[in-house]
Amino acid sequence: MFSDDLWRNPKSRLLGSILKSTLIGFGGSIIVAIFLTKIVSLEMMLGVMPWIIGFNGLLIGYRLVESTRPDLQRMKVIALISGASGGLLIWFAFNIPVFHQTGSFILSISDLILYVVVSGGTSFLGAKLALRYFNI
Repeated sequence: MFSDDLWRNPKSRLLGSILKSTLIGFGGSIIVAIFLTKIVSLEMMLGVMPWIIGFNGLLIGYRLVESTRPDLQRMKVIALISGASGGLLIWFAFNIPVFHQTGSFILSISDLILYVVVSGGTSFLGAKLALRYFNI
């Protein structure tokens, strides 16, 4: 199904790097959230999630610039979109299992907006930091 020719295409490699960066940030947030649910209450964990999402958003932007240094145009905009989609994925990852269990959502639309803005903004800042670090 996936041949080596597909990944030799520069656009496919670029898309793969963007998806990989987004999934790394998403996975980091989920792992920390699972760890936190074991040691603190759910309410406290949800209170610190914007900080965790912000840190992982920063990693999304930095990793995106680091992995696509010479190839990507408009890195900061793509990092913003990638980070915002990471925040969206995290919101869905918290709400879907709880909805199936209880029939109600644990997070509201305002939480969705907060997660998307925090993750997208810090991803933008992470890309900016990486651009400065690599002198691009």
